Amino acid sequence: MEERKQLKPLPVSPYQIEHYHEGTVRRDGHVRFQNKYYSVDEKYIHEEVIVIGGKDLIEIFQNGALVEVHARVTSRYQSKSTKPQHLKPWEAVMNNPNGLRGEAAKIGMSAEALILEILKRGDGFIDQRKIWGILSFTKKHSNEMIDEACAFALLTNSPSYHVVNKWLLENDESTDTQEASKKLPIGKFQRSPSVYADFILQNKKQTIEKQKDKIDERTIN
Repeated sequence: MEERKQLKPLPVSPYQIEHYHEGTVRRDGHVRFQNKYYSVDEKYIHEEVIVIGGKDLIEIFQNGALVEVHARVTSRYQSKSTKPQHLKPWEAVMNNPNGLRGEAAKIGMSAEALILEILKRGDGFIDQRKIWGILSFTKKHSNEMIDEACAFALLTNSPSYHVVNKWLLENDESTDTQEASKKLPIGKFQRSPSVYADFILQNKKQTIEKQKDKIDERTIN
């Protein structure tokens, strides 16, 4: 009876095994813990931190101070946990379905892909004028035409407002637009986008023909 009085009540939550890890915050602002990555503020980049992982939470410490807490990533299809405040400006735009990416998606898949490519190539800088310039084409052209123009820009590895604009001017069905395209200045070493489109299509046709010839040879032999 005397011993029972000395016993303390059991903890409310069951005991959990925690795992300990020391690591360096990577250039992208994430630290690795058991093949998953967790974000911290960019001021900790290249700093040594301690990660303690329980069943549900990941706690990140630096110099003994708790700097970040994440819900533990358990899905095999998810590789990292990044909090919104740790996203780079261009990453925030890419992940915002209601922002620039969302507006581009309303036009079509190629338009969305082109905007994403421009954001990626910006290396942290968001060229708002270039992106909004492409999105504003909806005032004069159909979504289908704009999406085709964006597909051409991606195909020629030229994610540019000017390439999209020239393609639209050359391929729009309206007479006024066709006439305007003829007045576009062409540099000494610059060709019309339609020339490159024809070249690409011709190469595709030649590739298909070569593949057919190889198949025929194998069939004969």
